[in-house]
Amino acid sequence: MAVCSKCGREYDDDKGSCPECGTPADAQPQADSSPAPPRTGGSKWGLAVAAVGAVIAVVLTAYLLKPAPTEEITAESTAAETVAQTAATQTRLTTAQTTVSEAVTATQKSSTTAAETSETVLTAAAESSAAETDSPIRSVTFEPSEHELVTGENISCSIMLSDFPDCKTAFTDKTVFTAEYTATSNLQGKAPVVMILTIDGTDAEVMSDTFDDTTVSFAYADMSEAVTELGFSPDDIDLISFRSDGTPVDVHKIIIT
Repeated sequence: MAVCSKCGREYDDDKGSCPECGTPADAQPQADSSPAPPRTGGSKWGLAVAAVGAVIAVVLTAYLLKPAPTEEITAESTAAETVAQTAATQTRLTTAQTTVSEAVTATQKSSTTAAETSETVLTAAAESSAAETDSPIRSVTFEPSEHELVTGENISCSIMLSDFPDCKTAFTDKTVFTAEYTATSNLQGKAPVVMILTIDGTDAEVMSDTFDDTTVSFAYADMSEAVTELGFSPDDIDLISFRSDGTPVDVHKIIIT
């Protein structure tokens, strides 16, 4: 095909001139019938766009996979709270163990003190009388927790007057100590119980003529005379014991009136 150099119309090569404007064919340049070279510009732009897309995809992936700051803070806070709770629990356990240990120690000390205070546990019951205001104590009853049936000159029971100082200040010449007992055989015409007064390791015996099948009475005046003969005062009496005088007896109660 030929292209008119003047009007630009295409026409067949065998025509001698342009059918449109009449320009001779010799003056017309020949149209290039060779195939056009391939265009490469578009391919380069496509590669560039693909590369940019890949970079953007990598950036987005990294951003999405990155943990949020708030999640890290929350995890750190949770770990700190767990540590604090564990420490608080250990503190409470330590405090509870200390409290239990102190309670056990206090109980042991209390038991030791009670044992050292007196080897004999006594039950004392005091009765006041409005008619006798001169004496702070009208009667006192001692019931030793430890007493036994004995014979010969063995001790049936004892009481520590030093544990009851208020009783000693109320004693007068009219005070009477009555020992209640049980016997396993008939009496032989004499009191089956003898009172023993102990002062600084020295013993003084007190006999009685006042007795029946269950009781023996001792006058405080006789007790005072017995210790005075040994060079002591009745106020020095600490221990009072009761023993058998041959008949098997068990002294289980002492009443002071």
